[in-house]
Amino acid sequence: MIISGDDTRRRGLLLLLRLPWLLVKQRPRFSISGMLLVVAVAACCAAYVGAEVRRENRLREWASDLQQRGVNVMGLAGRSVFVDFFGVAPTDEDFARLRDLRTDRCILRFRRGYLDDERLLSLAPVSGLVRLSFSAEDVSLSAVQEFERRTPGCEVLVDREQLWSRRTAEAAATAR
Repeated sequence: MIISGDDTRRRGLLLLLRLPWLLVKQRPRFSISGMLLVVAVAACCAAYVGAEVRRENRLREWASDLQQRGVNVMGLAGRSVFVDFFGVAPTDEDFARLRDLRTDRCILRFRRGYLDDERLLSLAPVSGLVRLSFSAEDVSLSAVQEFERRTPGCEVLVDREQLWSRRTAEAAATAR
């Protein structure tokens, strides 16, 4: 499992938390309203840092649960998720967690049969960019096009040339 970008973001957020103190230290002649503004900024920064840390902890807990079930968690980087469900069936809880985590980018890899799954359709509006990876043997070109039409926030990663060649071969076979 790859986890990156966390330390840099935490350092930046901690610097934001220290910023009000640095301002007070440099200019000790703040008015009361200025001090209240500094305290408000510090409180907002602390709330944001706390929310991000809780979200990352939930993401890591979910990743460890997935790994215990045999799912290959290929990467967690900030707000990006790359999970390989290739051989393990995702549960309703997995889809619910993906919706709740509100990732910026989500790449999921599946075996056949999940392109028609309604749970995938519910991910598109809340999870930022969702990319679904399939083997070309597992899906048809019409299913891919229909899925992308129904879910504008999703992209299906599949070898489209192989799908086109298979489609033309099937059309030629039925024409004979």
